[in-house]
Amino acid sequence: MSILSVCLVAATPAHSEDLGRYGNLWSIEEQDGVEQMIDKLRGMEKDGSLRKLQEKYRDDFVHRMENPPAIAGISTAQENRSYLVDPSIVTSEPVVNADGAVVVPPGTRINPFDYTSWSKAVVLIDARDEKQVAFAKARIEKHPEDKIILTGGSFLKLMREMNVKVYYDIGGAFTSRFGLTRVPAIVSQEGKALRVQEFALGGEKP
Repeated sequence: MSILSVCLVAATPAHSEDLGRYGNLWSIEEQDGVEQMIDKLRGMEKDGSLRKLQEKYRDDFVHRMENPPAIAGISTAQENRSYLVDPSIVTSEPVVNADGAVVVPPGTRINPFDYTSWSKAVVLIDARDEKQVAFAKARIEKHPEDKIILTGGSFLKLMREMNVKVYYDIGGAFTSRFGLTRVPAIVSQEGKALRVQEFALGGEKP
């Protein structure tokens, strides 16, 4: 067969034709996956296991919220100490605008206090220590505008006790950013730097 003949055969339109029915036919018996899941959930609902699973999930979630993991590397202050921390960052890559023009070259040192300021102090405590909780309560009583950040313990429990917003240092983001390792501590702005004050309980008052 020539190449031309092959091309003509390939180009010939195909027509469907009823070839009849051969052999036995059976309906598909396999159950749809979604239907299987629904049936299983209905069965769990009937025998009460679905409710138990939902309650366990709820209890586990509440437990994790009430008892988040403590931030690693944070210890209790053993002496009163005060020091300054430079909050500046150094850009590792260029910062460009919408047009692609470089507005901040790499290696630029940026101090956020050149553009903003803190009007409040941050009180850092481990709420598993009742002395530190008392420390925070005394501080907030004098300075209600301050913010409390926990490095351990239940922020939900402390919020209920104090009726103020309490935050948690998730993943150690705040403490690691500024190299904080001891609590209780108070962090506040001093000029273009952060003043960190650590308090040995029983010593200087907040």
